[in-house]
Amino acid sequence: MKKKRRAYWSSPILASNRLISISSHGEAVALNPKTGATLKSLRLGSGGLIGPIAAGGMIYVVTEAAQLIAIR
Repeated sequence: MKKKRRAYWSSPILASNRLISISSHGEAVALNPKTGATLKSLRLGSGGLIGPIAAGGMIYVVTEAAQLIAIR
């Protein structure tokens, strides 16, 4: 029986009135900071290496596959 690897999540950042976090399973989520409801989810293709960074109206993510992803 194969064990499932648990996802770990980066520390969230607050940008554009959304909490944004990246998982080790390659998912980015934007949450409502008041209710915790998921506003948007995005598959990155590879797990996040570090937490997201917000600069200049963009969110930047570095993945375990050494990709730099910019999200508007």
